[in-house]
Amino acid sequence: MAAPLPTLPPAAIRPGRHRPTGIATRLRALHAASEDPAVANLLRTVPILAAPLTDLLHHGPAAPVWRPVHDPDMRVSWMH
Repeated sequence: MAAPLPTLPPAAIRPGRHRPTGIATRLRALHAASEDPAVANLLRTVPILAAPLTDLLHHGPAAPVWRPVHDPDMRVSWMH
């Protein structure tokens, strides 16, 4: 009997060096894409998180600065 596959880590997206409005626009675009049935199916398997570079630099990657693509208003830690 084969060993079970390890749980996949979430995919992380770090929007580039943009002003807060540009980052918000990119997060809204990612969220809109997550409404597609094929993408929604993928998100049930592999969580996709996004975090602005400024938040990562200020708080660190382990802090709850990551925003799930399916709910960009929520903030979670990397190990969500």
